[in-house]
Amino acid sequence: MTRHTPDFLRTRSSNLSLRSVAMEQSMAMRSEAVDNTVHAKDLKPEAFTKPYLEFMTGNPTVFHAVDYFKEKLVKVGYKEVGVTCPAVPLSHR
Repeated sequence: MTRHTPDFLRTRSSNLSLRSVAMEQSMAMRSEAVDNTVHAKDLKPEAFTKPYLEFMTGNPTVFHAVDYFKEKLVKVGYKEVGVTCPAVPLSHR
């Protein structure tokens, strides 16, 4: 068993105090955060049902959906990265 000196114990105690103060401040900051909770009674299904149905009508397959999102990303400046080498070598397929 190791004996600790009073100086060591005082330092350790102050370090733990600093940690607890930092933790309290962190928790206080979290409680001040904006509450973005939406309650079920506040939801209006018609607000998202029509856009969803329009999307599904315009993109009936996963291939259409991928192309739709690809076009949206290209319009905002993303570039398509071509595949230069397959992830799995042909000899292992």
